[in-house]
Amino acid sequence: MSIYTNAIKYFGVFNQFLKTAEECAELQKELIKAALKDCTEELSPQEINNICEELADLEIMISQLRTLNGFAKKIDAIKKLKLKRLKGLINA
Repeated sequence: MSIYTNAIKYFGVFNQFLKTAEECAELQKELIKAALKDCTEELSPQEINNICEELADLEIMISQLRTLNGFAKKIDAIKKLKLKRLKGLINA
């Protein structure tokens, strides 16, 4: 069993749903703070670190949710369609 599966079993599915939403909100906060800066300013090393830390947290939570029954296959199928659509947009 993977650490992701073990985490889901230990904390419970619904708690991990809430934790994933929390991590999304924390990433959103950091991205908005960065986006609201003056366009001429570069991100500071601390701001980059904050965004990367929240991305890592969210990736861990997403990896946990992917272990749930049928989630990974459905996510991959939807992702494939969305990437195809994106490819059409940027190649237009």
